[in-house]
Amino acid sequence: MGGRDGQRGTAWATAVSSLLFGFWHVLPSRGLTRSNEAAAVLGTGPAGTTQSVTAAVAATTAAGVGLCGLRRRSGSLLAPAALHWALNGFGHVLAWAVPQGRDED
Repeated sequence: MGGRDGQRGTAWATAVSSLLFGFWHVLPSRGLTRSNEAAAVLGTGPAGTTQSVTAAVAATTAAGVGLCGLRRRSGSLLAPAALHWALNGFGHVLAWAVPQGRDED
């Protein structure tokens, strides 16, 4: 890591880009405990919001590491972008389907 030419290496690039990816999800995760019963187990109010945001940033940072690895292995941005899109789509479908199933009970 870090030669005379100023390059820091793959590990540094992965860490920085993954942290940025994690922090990019701060605003979307602020309402998790209000809109998602599963996330409400982290608590309600400001403490619950802090815990849910922290968990979301940690999870998306870890996901960023995986997406970086997929990018390196595939040699293309298409593979990680498609995986990200598919996971987000699955999450939306699941979020819609779970409450729908509960209403029928």
